[in-house]
Amino acid sequence: MNNIISNVNTAILVELIIKYENDIYNKLNKESIDVYNYITTEYRSISNVSENLFFQFVYRSFYRLDNAGLIDEFKNEYFKILNDYKNIGREFDYDDIMEISNRLAFFKTKRGFDSFQFSFISKLINTIDNNFPIWDSEVRKFFKFKNLPSKKNSSLELRVDYAYKQVKYIVQSLNDIRENKLLDDLLSRFDLKYSNNNLSFNKKMDFILWTAGKIIK
Repeated sequence: MNNIISNVNTAILVELIIKYENDIYNKLNKESIDVYNYITTEYRSISNVSENLFFQFVYRSFYRLDNAGLIDEFKNEYFKILNDYKNIGREFDYDDIMEISNRLAFFKTKRGFDSFQFSFISKLINTIDNNFPIWDSEVRKFFKFKNLPSKKNSSLELRVDYAYKQVKYIVQSLNDIRENKLLDDLLSRFDLKYSNNNLSFNKKMDFILWTAGKIIK
């Protein structure tokens, strides 16, 4: 599976992060960390996310939902899903992700196109369980992930399966790094710069990978 998904193994990933460590830290944004912590804290305390317009505004601004050409009906369903899965109490599996994708695939973009918004789905799940990694253009670029199958020539199930395999690849890489303590010095530097950040190991790595993807061409 790895050859199909990516040729960037854990050793290459760690080497690249260490090589660009200073650039990554210069571009890391404390404001982003603070806003992320606000979103996750508020999310747990809000009784109904789908009715809290201020929370939705902050969330949409942080993750740039309003920049993706999505219709209001999509966004309304998105926040209903975020609310529906709030107390899932377990790890998300393929069936959960397939159900979420089906609920959102019904909506076309403002330009009338079918759109598989797995980046936003990953951010939705990450809000609920930050051990589920962010899957967006910067992270995919860093891992050199293969493009998903074409919408014209593949089913939604196939595209979900492909994206889910890429997510599992990220999780496997992060587990290797954590278990073998391959970036402990870098993460200590992260905690020193952003004290009391309240972020899990995986969420710190999310920020690092996302920033690295912006730097590395």
